[in-house]
Amino acid sequence: MWHNMCPGSFGFGGWFIYQMFWIAFIVGGGYFLYRLIKNPDKEPIRSGSYSTYRADDCPKCNAPVEAAFLRCPECGHKLKHNCPGCGKIVKTHWQVCAYCEMDLKN
Repeated sequence: MWHNMCPGSFGFGGWFIYQMFWIAFIVGGGYFLYRLIKNPDKEPIRSGSYSTYRADDCPKCNAPVEAAFLRCPECGHKLKHNCPGCGKIVKTHWQVCAYCEMDLKN
């Protein structure tokens, strides 16, 4: 082959290795920058089938509770209940049901 006779030529095997080196260098550098820039302290929004989003604190014991919790897992305080008018879940501190406008001050 004529390219094997040229001075400074890598040949087929050398040229292939040279190209693979630069591809690996670019991909590896990109991955390194991604890991460097990525925030390791950021909490995931979902982990498995349960949400890890911290919505609020329990009004009774100040333990962290998620938005989907009906009761505090620490003290058992009821965070939400069902509206007597429409049956939808409402928060315990609501004065009026947002769904059917029933008075909840009882």
